[in-house]
Amino acid sequence: MPQTLQEMADPAWAGRFMITRGGNSSMVTHVAALRLMWGDDATRGWLSAVKDQAGAITGGHTDIRQAVGAGEFEFGLVNNYYYHLQLEESTTNNVGAVYPDQGADGDGRRGNPGGPLYPLRLRSGCNAALYYQMGSFDRLSAAVLSVALILLTLILLWLEYGTRRRQRFVQGNAACSNITPVPLGRGRIPALAAFVTVTFFALVLPLAVLLSWSYTGITGGATDSRFWIYAHQSLITAGLAALACAVLALPGVIIALGMVFTFNQYLPGLYGTPVVLVLAYIIRFLPQAMQAESSSLSQVSPRLDEAGRSLGFSPRRVISGIILTLIRPGILAGMALVFVSAIKELPATLVLRPPGMDTLAVRIWIEASEGFYEMAAPAALLIILISALPLKWLINKF
Repeated sequence: MPQTLQEMADPAWAGRFMITRGGNSSMVTHVAALRLMWGDDATRGWLSAVKDQAGAITGGHTDIRQAVGAGEFEFGLVNNYYYHLQLEESTTNNVGAVYPDQGADGDGRRGNPGGPLYPLRLRSGCNAALYYQMGSFDRLSAAVLSVALILLTLILLWLEYGTRRRQRFVQGNAACSNITPVPLGRGRIPALAAFVTVTFFALVLPLAVLLSWSYTGITGGATDSRFWIYAHQSLITAGLAALACAVLALPGVIIALGMVFTFNQYLPGLYGTPVVLVLAYIIRFLPQAMQAESSSLSQVSPRLDEAGRSLGFSPRRVISGIILTLIRPGILAGMALVFVSAIKELPATLVLRPPGMDTLAVRIWIEASEGFYEMAAPAALLIILISALPLKWLINKF
């Protein structure tokens, strides 16, 4: 195993290691540091040798850690936290780490905002388990920020309650009156120009860029077998949350931190399972479902209950045969809203997802954080397509 970066240029290691492509932000930062220490000519020569002798050049560090963990290559150059990610894999976690250039005459460890780069190697006869936490996990600072956000949420909820407590709801005629067009006269062209401008920059341009990046990513192998596993896991967790939920309150990261403490302390058997993630989704998005259902329930006249009882219906039959039938559109609307929100939820998913379980939102974050927007685009496009179905139903229904 090479102990310095210079040793990676030795022909003896040809075909035995992996590197990421030059556009990776961590690699760019690393090369910039080498240019300062070694000079441009020496850095250029080292890069040329490493490029020629690398067994594979991948799109990101995730591919490197997975290939090294599977034993396809002996080592690869990655950020430090990818080593800890690989340790969480259930079957390919037999890996070790080497920090290069740590001798008395070495250059020391190179650092960047994502973490230091070092070779990740396959090791034998050793298994390890490590709880991975994103970045530096300062519990005290996280708790202080969480309390501040909770207080802000309570203030907003109190203000919202104050604006609504005097409101009264009545059941009105559901029929819509005819809409009378208002002639704009000379303002027609400016209004049309404003509409076209907003539509272009808010919808057409982002969608065109997303489609272009998706095409590049798909042709580059972004939609491999793992991609569809991420999609399946996203659909399952979002669907379960929507079924369970059938004014958004606390942010997802606060809910996730609270559940980390609760389940890790009192229910360790459930911690690190999809159950905790689905429960977080339920807590996070239950107010959405309740708001949609309460709006439907407020339109049901109490006289319908009385009419059902006068006709001999039992209370249970009044609820199931009359009330639930009338508010069913609101229940379905709440489920659709929760599904759309849960499938793109990121903070709670990052903190609570089981080891090795990635969703589409997580993959978008991982690829985009490394600057691989083409690899993130197919997942983003799939989220849009999946979310469009319940949204289309909501638009048609209401």
